[in-house]
Amino acid sequence: MARTAEPRRGPGLRRAMGGVHAWSGLIAAWLVFAIFLTGTVSFFKDTLSLWMQPELPRATSPLEAPELVARWVALLEARAPEAASWTISLPSEREPVSTALWRGAEGIERLAVDPEDMSPVTARATRGGDFFYRFHFQLHYLPVIAARWLVGAAAMLMLIALISGVILHKKILRDFFTFRGGKGPRSWLDAHNAFSVLGLPFHLMITYTGLVTLMTLYMPWGLEAAFPEPETRRQAVSELHDFPRVGRAAGVAAPLVEVAGLVADAERDWGRGGVARVRIEHAGDAAARVILWRAPGGRLNDQGPRRVFDGVTGRRQDTGEAPGADALTHGVMVGLHAGRFADWSLRWLYAGLGLAGCGMIATGLVLWTAKRRLKPRPPGGLAWVERLNVAILAGLPVAMAAYLWANRLLPVGLPGRADWEVHAVFLVWLAMLVHASLRPVARAWREQLWLGSLLLALVPPLNALTTEHGPLASLLDGDGQRLGVDLSCWALAALLAAIARRLPASRLATHRRARKKAIAS
Repeated sequence: MARTAEPRRGPGLRRAMGGVHAWSGLIAAWLVFAIFLTGTVSFFKDTLSLWMQPELPRATSPLEAPELVARWVALLEARAPEAASWTISLPSEREPVSTALWRGAEGIERLAVDPEDMSPVTARATRGGDFFYRFHFQLHYLPVIAARWLVGAAAMLMLIALISGVILHKKILRDFFTFRGGKGPRSWLDAHNAFSVLGLPFHLMITYTGLVTLMTLYMPWGLEAAFPEPETRRQAVSELHDFPRVGRAAGVAAPLVEVAGLVADAERDWGRGGVARVRIEHAGDAAARVILWRAPGGRLNDQGPRRVFDGVTGRRQDTGEAPGADALTHGVMVGLHAGRFADWSLRWLYAGLGLAGCGMIATGLVLWTAKRRLKPRPPGGLAWVERLNVAILAGLPVAMAAYLWANRLLPVGLPGRADWEVHAVFLVWLAMLVHASLRPVARAWREQLWLGSLLLALVPPLNALTTEHGPLASLLDGDGQRLGVDLSCWALAALLAAIARRLPASRLATHRRARKKAIAS
């Protein structure tokens, strides 16, 4: 009796996910590492900006919010009466000075004052922590829309890699508690599993919410169907992002309402310090409008609440109702991603899990090259992948440390100073790529890691030599934010040094032994 042919079995789901995981992760890994690392630093962007402007005071007893706003209105009426709007930011724990923004003849203008006496504060030009924040989704030199599309594509590949990685590892929890040191690719796999499982919920959340924050760019068709007219569509996007567009002036003179009274009323409901930002549109015009934004105050929703008033009569124009489900969902997603609601302990948890994400990506890249280096005939181009690994994974921390050095060493009066700080980052990063191209891979790893460790370790002494805010001075003055930056530099320097110290034993000798065993078998 003839045997019936059994149907051919295709590769199993986990085997199929192995290829998806490897290639989706590899294609975007270098860019995602840069996004994760700069995004992790961005959780402390306000603190870093304060450190990078040592001229800024540490506010101890600022004016009450209504009086501060009243003084701002008088100052701006004299200084920028023709501006379509003034946006006033009130001081907070993270931002000790009060600032105002408006659009002048030469573009956006900014004025910072000491909130104790309204005296102007002149600080060195710098992009501060905002550079890392902007870079992690705009990549700086690229056109904004193109950069955001590129980051979105990388985030989608990252999400695919995360989901396929969960499916791939059937013993995911056991692998988390397993580490076999000194075994070449096996050790890198164990480290990759540990970093992946440690922050898996965070990695999924931060990647998905990162896509959602720019959903109107990536998936505009629903918005276009709901709002066919470009003007109404732009207004809808502005409302969704909780920053309504400035309306048109009426061209009829009218006195501005007493804004300080509106702020005082809001603080009675929201509590002292409850108002974070005030925007005054078309002051002195019949179409004037005043918008008050509430401080986050630990709320997960990053957008709102706010109050909108007629700028002449003081009559409230918004309904006061809770935001709709769409705006509420978007605000929560933005809040989860940015972490602005978090207190110090939760922000440090965010940062720690962000570093775990960097470790997951780095070990995955090294694992990919280590496994292929063991083959009798390594694939062509592998050497360049290894050198790019060095330049990205070790070179980027060196370039980021150079940013802090440039902030302290560049002359305060240098024209285009803020731009030159940023140029220093990319010039040093390019130098790391050249270095990785010229040196043996193993030595390039150690040399760049040691260089990054040295630069970070010397940041606090450099700070003490060039400003009055060295670690000891910050400790005695109770300036916890600036002290935190110095201590973080030392902690990261120790981390890079620890990695560099382990490389001679695990990267060279173990690699040779593992390759000999692979060839012999």
